[in-house]
Amino acid sequence: MLTNYLGLWPAFVFAWALAMTTGTTSAQTTSTTFPTNIEFDLVFPRNETFAADALLPIVIAIQNPQEVGLLGFSIAWYIYWRGVNASNNYLDSGYQRSLWANYSTFGNEPYFETFYTNALNGTEGQFTLVIDLGTRNCSFVDSNIDSSLHFGQVSTYGTVDFEMRNGAQLPSLITPKDLCPVGFASFGITKSIPQSTNEYMRDTCPVMADAAPKMNPCAVKINSTVASNISAGVVASACGAGLLISDCQDDETNMAAQLGLGSMGWSGVVAGLVLGVAF
Repeated sequence: MLTNYLGLWPAFVFAWALAMTTGTTSAQTTSTTFPTNIEFDLVFPRNETFAADALLPIVIAIQNPQEVGLLGFSIAWYIYWRGVNASNNYLDSGYQRSLWANYSTFGNEPYFETFYTNALNGTEGQFTLVIDLGTRNCSFVDSNIDSSLHFGQVSTYGTVDFEMRNGAQLPSLITPKDLCPVGFASFGITKSIPQSTNEYMRDTCPVMADAAPKMNPCAVKINSTVASNISAGVVASACGAGLLISDCQDDETNMAAQLGLGSMGWSGVVAGLVLGVAF
């Protein structure tokens, strides 16, 4: 299981990935045309049965990532038993707050936030993954009683049930032709308000539309190239954290081949991904 003793490696990979994919680790600085929409989709795991002997990636897609920095978002994930073992509920969790990435350089193609766990290795059973997405917003009240900027933070949840069985298919990140990711959050931002308090380490705060935009998770597809990049990053991070005890060069190749049809190797670790830190 991924725990606090993993030390600096996951944080190092996280910062390295940000620097390599964005060219900077500063906050979002480019101008935005409003209104603008942002969507979060759970790509993997899917509601399927997977082999019980592999690292399990957790992949979340962000649509319109160049604007997502406005949300000052955080992602927490939790894996629980379900079914006959539900009394032994909690298994593993992770957390990431994205404060330093310059998402404005990412363009408008889907971007993938990636976590992983080894807590289920060799464990058969039925499980539930819960995603807790934290986002911030603000409003300005101008009246004789109160003329000030008010900050808020909202949690939005996504869940998926999946099963692990020995002899089942190995996890594949490639999106099946007949399936779509699970959309679990969308945000319409009407404008941003400058702030002087540096709340959530941002100099602007987003104002949300009254109604959330309609989600379109089927717009996100992972092909073999993207899957390979994500897979290589997962394996490289697991090797650096000491979670794979055999020859990691071999494990990197083998595991990435299982998860995404081949490995990009260490040089492909950070192409289009961010690795989250589990706790």
